[in-house]
Amino acid sequence: MWNVMDIWRIDEALAFLKGHQVTQVYLSYSEIMPFEQYRAFIAALAREGIGVSAIGAVAEWVTPRGRRARDAFAAWLHTYQAGCTEESEKFYGVHLDVEPHQLPDWQQDEALVRQQYADFLLWANALCRAEKIQLEADIPFWFDGLYAALEGQRMSLGEIALRLCDTTLLMSYRDNAPGILACGDTLMPMAKGLNKRLILAVETGKIYEDINITFHHLGTARMYRELEKLHALIQAEPRAGDIGYAIHYYDAWRRLPENGHPRLADYPYNNPNYRMTEEDA
Repeated sequence: MWNVMDIWRIDEALAFLKGHQVTQVYLSYSEIMPFEQYRAFIAALAREGIGVSAIGAVAEWVTPRGRRARDAFAAWLHTYQAGCTEESEKFYGVHLDVEPHQLPDWQQDEALVRQQYADFLLWANALCRAEKIQLEADIPFWFDGLYAALEGQRMSLGEIALRLCDTTLLMSYRDNAPGILACGDTLMPMAKGLNKRLILAVETGKIYEDINITFHHLGTARMYRELEKLHALIQAEPRAGDIGYAIHYYDAWRRLPENGHPRLADYPYNNPNYRMTEEDA
């Protein structure tokens, strides 16, 4: 839930989340939103068995210039959690959507930023251990091929995330079940071996890339069919351990028509990866 103002509409959010069997919500944080409103929203979801974690999503947090903002988030989290009178009002964890590859620094010195990201996850791990909450991180599936050092050992950013986080979410954004599953080829058996949870996520926003990564123009009917197929593939996959499923993101999902949004002039008609089939209708 990127729009923190959604927490003022508790009944509306609950109706959607319960109606779609959601068990966890990743909620954006705001220093100007009253703590009381966060607590009312989180407690209301908790009564329905839905947990809420706090999103941290600033790529610069991995760099020295971002440490002040990073530490401000940690202080905000500590103050919030410490002020809760009931466990049901607390965030169950921190959910990091920190993507270092978005930084200009990545183009200038990728190896340095990869290491900064690994070090940042170490910091986040210590933060969550101190707060006694879970640590989650979103990573591109191709982080399984980029390397840094963790405690003197060279390993992929994907493995580092698995080792330091309780849950790692793969941005496995594809429009078909086999493609989504393939994004986890490397990290899925690794997560099982480490006894860590891995989440496979799909996209509903309007994002056009060379390969189709979204259900924006395909709709909920197609998305739910592919998720059912994905679940069946996971059940038959011996390399799979504890696997979850996520949908990005609340506003886009709840506005997504059954058969998708109209294809407008900016739709990549000439790209064969965006060809519509009878199944999409």
